[in-house]
Amino acid sequence: MGILKHHVETLFLEAANKNLFKGHVLVLGQQAVYMTLNELEIIAKNHKKLNLSELPKDFDTKNKIPTWFGTKNDLNTNVQTIFKLLGANKVSICDISSYENPDFLIDLNDPIDEKLKNKFDVIFDCGTLEHIFNFPTAMWNLVSMLKTDGVLYLALPSSNAIDHGFYSYSPGLFYDYFNENGFTVLSCYLREGSPLFYGKKGKLFKYSHKINEIPLISNTGVEVIVIAQKNTNLSNPNNPIQSVYRNEVIAKSSQDTSRKKKFMNFVLNLLIFFQNFIPYSFERLIAKVRNKVGRNNLTFIKKL
Repeated sequence: MGILKHHVETLFLEAANKNLFKGHVLVLGQQAVYMTLNELEIIAKNHKKLNLSELPKDFDTKNKIPTWFGTKNDLNTNVQTIFKLLGANKVSICDISSYENPDFLIDLNDPIDEKLKNKFDVIFDCGTLEHIFNFPTAMWNLVSMLKTDGVLYLALPSSNAIDHGFYSYSPGLFYDYFNENGFTVLSCYLREGSPLFYGKKGKLFKYSHKINEIPLISNTGVEVIVIAQKNTNLSNPNNPIQSVYRNEVIAKSSQDTSRKKKFMNFVLNLLIFFQNFIPYSFERLIAKVRNKVGRNNLTFIKKL
């Protein structure tokens, strides 16, 4: 688990536009922050609409990761500092283990204690859910711990992270889940970058859920970042039906016979006929064109 530059960028983008990360923040795990306080402040200066709060006098901005003590990374700051700068009143840490001194010991595989329900204004997960086997229970725990109007930030592997965790996630999962469980997805990002070298520059995209498959073909790692807001407090979870296929059935039933549709089907069938001769680089080009022509799933933001 760790907070990289693109996580800070997305936090600052959302905070500048929507002022979201206030109140009591719960962070899943004692997050390692891969930057110093000075580097954090430099990133903030690039966001003109962002108004950071002043840190309380003598606030502890030092690294809290035990394995970093005495190393170069010991100069880095902590996740509590990030959310305090964003205006949080309180920042708490939860974990399954007491090793990194969390405020709450929680096993998200099991239903949470009633005392934790509707307790937090923001829940931040930067790489925890993929390591939890009982994903539906873990998700419902996060939903239950969040207050109405509260904000959930999830940053999780989407593809090319084999054996990093139990799962990798498509962004459509979160759109469909949140739509069925009283949330609005405020923003979604895909970050394409190295799964091995965390400091290496990658590409950040804004993702729009247009109910299409394969928005990005990549031979590097892809991470999905979702920011969602809770509108309704439900008593029980609802299981979603995948909208990609539900809408595909509706589209087929409409029997679209337009020239454009016929032409696209002809091109697709032609490509399928020659599929064994198509290099992967050309597949990535097809996906890129597919997103630009009539689909617009991805909008490039910046390299970082």
